[in-house]
Amino acid sequence: MVQMRLNAIRNIGKITKSMKMIASTKVAKAQRAMETARAYGATSASIYKNANTAPLENEDKVYIVSSSDRGLCGGIHSSVAKATRRLIAVDGPSSGVIVLGDKAKNQMSRSHRSDIQMSFNQIGKAIPTFAEASAAADTIKSSGIKFDTATIIYNEFTSAIAYEAKPINVYSSEALKAAGTSFLSFFCITVSSFLILFFFSLYLLVFIFLPQPCHSLLRIPLPLTCIHLSIQSTPLIIDAFAAYEIDDEVLENYHEFLFANNIYWGLVEGHASEMSAKRTAMENATKNAGEMVDRLTMTYNRSRQAAITSELVDIITGASAL
Repeated sequence: MVQMRLNAIRNIGKITKSMKMIASTKVAKAQRAMETARAYGATSASIYKNANTAPLENEDKVYIVSSSDRGLCGGIHSSVAKATRRLIAVDGPSSGVIVLGDKAKNQMSRSHRSDIQMSFNQIGKAIPTFAEASAAADTIKSSGIKFDTATIIYNEFTSAIAYEAKPINVYSSEALKAAGTSFLSFFCITVSSFLILFFFSLYLLVFIFLPQPCHSLLRIPLPLTCIHLSIQSTPLIIDAFAAYEIDDEVLENYHEFLFANNIYWGLVEGHASEMSAKRTAMENATKNAGEMVDRLTMTYNRSRQAAITSELVDIITGASAL
């Protein structure tokens, strides 16, 4: 019995060691792909940040959980599932949950089975591509699920031994358009205020530093004129910037690209985290298998030595009787 267990654990140790070597080779490729995807993703995030984009009131939200179909990688799939549950508990009701990968689907089905609107599989066999992310984004868009903001929960690659579940918000094209309008109004008001302060300061400097006889030349309603000109210039500034505004069709197409791009970012970043976690898990499994082999070998040797000693005692006892 001990010999059978010993052989089984040795075979398992060989398998986990091979899987560790395979994961080690895949980690480098996954990290290179992750750096490219992260650059695109950071650009998308900076657009929302610089435009001060915020979710609209009473909008519908959907949660997209990014994982894969593969296991044997520690608690990496449980991490995104737990983060999604926390977000749902904080934000309240949503339009539903969309799951990328069977592992996260199994995790979310335990607590939010009725909220899962759609799921995708065949994810994680290789490094995700932008074509796969675009196909998933198009399927979600054409599925009829109504949502304004999509929150993508993925595992961010922190280091070779660490990862962290984080959300990415993809706002609606209406929110992006509203942010652009508010930013434009704020910019125009700021420019007008600057012009008013500039003319006032110039008037005071001239009044202070010019000789006394020249003060009579400044007895005109210059401050009021400056204010009037600044207010009148605000619509001109708005019209000048409005010439470069994006029309609705282009904005919608750009929003679809941002949606697919952020899904791609989450998938690739999660894949790199998964490969790193799998390498660590297989390394620990190989180490544990080696320790179990050592313990079972010692137990087997003790049992064998005890049996040999017992047989020798029987032989010596029989020889003494003769």
